[in-house]
Formats: sequence, C-alpha cells, structure tokens
Amino acid sequence: MRTIISILFLITMYSGFAQENTLNIQFNKNIDFLGYILELGDPSDNDPNHPLTKLLKVHPEDLQNPLLGEIFTLGAEINYATLVNLMYLLPEFPLNKNYELSRETAIYLGYDTDEKLAVLTELIEKVNTFYLESGFESVWGTLPPFQKEVKETLWVKSPTPQLLAEMEFYYQKDFDSYLIIPSLCMFSGPGWGIQKPQTNEAVFVLGPLEKNFDFTSERFYELSIHEFGHPFANPVVLNFKDHINSSESLFSPLKEAMVPQGYRDWISCIIEHFVRAGEVIISERQGKHKTSNELLESYSKERQFIYLPYIVKQLKKYRFDQGLSYSVAVEKTLVDLQSNFVKAP
Repeated sequence: MRTIISILFLITMYSGFAQENTLNIQFNKNIDFLGYILELGDPSDNDPNHPLTKLLKVHPEDLQNPLLGEIFTLGAEINYATLVNLMYLLPEFPLNKNYELSRETAIYLGYDTDEKLAVLTELIEKVNTFYLESGFESVWGTLPPFQKEVKETLWVKSPTPQLLAEMEFYYQKDFDSYLIIPSLCMFSGPGWGIQKPQTNEAVFVLGPLEKNFDFTSERFYELSIHEFGHPFANPVVLNFKDHINSSESLFSPLKEAMVPQGYRDWISCIIEHFVRAGEVIISERQGKHKTSNELLESYSKERQFIYLPYIVKQLKKYRFDQGLSYSVAVEKTLVDLQSNFVKAP
C-alpha cells in the first residue's frame, strides 16, 4: 500500500511540473556569428582538415579586417556570458541601420550607466559593420546539413520531462518553454544559461562538447542541468545581495582559481556555487549517485569550489529535511556560510 501511495505521489508531483512545457532545439545566426568572430581571433585546435574547420576559414580576408581588432579591444573586459546574452537578445544580423539598444536591455546586461551603454553601443555598431563586410552570410548558408546531424544527435539525449520536472520541483519554479541553442562555430566545451527577459523561457546555449565539433559526449546530461539551472538559480541568489556582500571576503582564497574560469567577483562565484549545488543534488535525486559524487568531488577539489560541500549539505537540509522553499533555503544557507566561514573583525 505504501509503495502505491509513493508512486501516486511521484506521478502527482511530476504532473504538476513540466506538463505544459516544450523543449526545442534551434540554431541561432547571431550566436554562430559570435563563434565565428571568436574563431577568427583565437583559433581552436580542431582538426584543420575537418569540413567545418575548412568552412570557417573559407574567407581568410575577414582575418585582415581592422574591425576585428577593434571588436576584440572593445570586448576585452566583457565576459563570454554577457557577450552570448547580448548576441541572443539582439535582432538577427545584419541589424537595421537605425537600430538602438534599449536602456532596459543594457541594464539587464549590467550596463547601467551612460558610459557603459556607449561602449556597448559602439561594440554593436562595429560587430554589425563587420558582419556586412565579412563572408559569414555564405558560411551560415552552408551550415544546415551539419545542423541537421547535430540536432538529431542532441534530441536523443535531450533532457527528459522527468528531469525538467525534477528541476522545477527542486527550484520551485517552472518555465513555459526550454530552448537549446547549439553552435557549430563556437569553441568546444562551454555552455551558457539564459532567461530571456519579459518571457518565461529558459535558454541553454551550447558549444561542441568536444573538439572537432563533437556533440556526442555524455557531458550533455550534466551540462543540461547546469546551464538550465542558471535561469532558475540566478534571480533567487541575486535577491540576497546584502548577504553576498557581507561574505565577500570568502572570495579571496578562491580568486586565483576562479578568475581563469571566468568568475571575476564574489557574486558570480557564489551564484556558480549554487548552480553547481543544484547539479549535484538533482543528479542525486535522479538516482545518479555516482555522477553526483563525482561532480561534488571534481568541483570542490579540482575546480576549487571549496564551499560547495557545505552549501550542498545546507540546501538539502533546508529544502528537503525541513521542507522549506528554495528561496528560503538559499537565504539560510548564505547566512550560515557567513556565520561559519567569515572571520570576525
């Protein structure tokens, strides 16, 4: 009888989440154009004889365009996550000559002053001009056969409704739709999670999982939880900036290891701790105990997210043992982190 009740509970729980959701895989010209620019400026180690490598180098004259250096100079202090966000939010290139980035979008990207907005506006203008002068339009036109193969590969391993339901249950939020954007031009390994403003859509931008444009790696499962975790976790963690600021001294012992990974400040670092904690906990709740343990070990020791074991323990206690909301669990964990790790002055 108890087994039947448990099964009914799980069915009810999952039916309450993800039942109306849709998962799509789409390609995006702007994201691939960003990858093309990055490939020109910092070539990957893909096989030079691979058809896609040859395709990306079919316009060597683009490398000589002085705009390329100007774009890299303007974008030098912008992290990849912001660049990906920007390219996703812009209209499809080429932009209308009268296009102006809205102040709301600039603020969403963290560009909240006139000076910062001017830099972003100049960058967009140069990228648009470079698009018009480059050969990328012809490159984009030859990608569909490769895109078809990648889409078929990813569909087989795409997040299941059960996984999305587990994420929604853990984070206590649901999205109307989930979008995966693979990029054949982006360098291998990375992923970025985005919540599109004014919509209820979670977006996961994905570069090849391995070099030579390989999307078949098993890492796709963990990366799906991780990158879709950002739209869930980021806004919740950012609600508690006072707690984050109070524990800022905890970044000092991590800074040397974090900056090369792209986490240049405590806010981005602590957000990443909570996203990775979600990855560890959700994998465990999906019955993937080996994966969960390996992630925790790798992240805390090899990647130096040294507060992760403590955060995982506290989140599990508050979220499941005590049945508190994810938001309350995050706040209590941040308070505990400060109490237990920040030294009194």
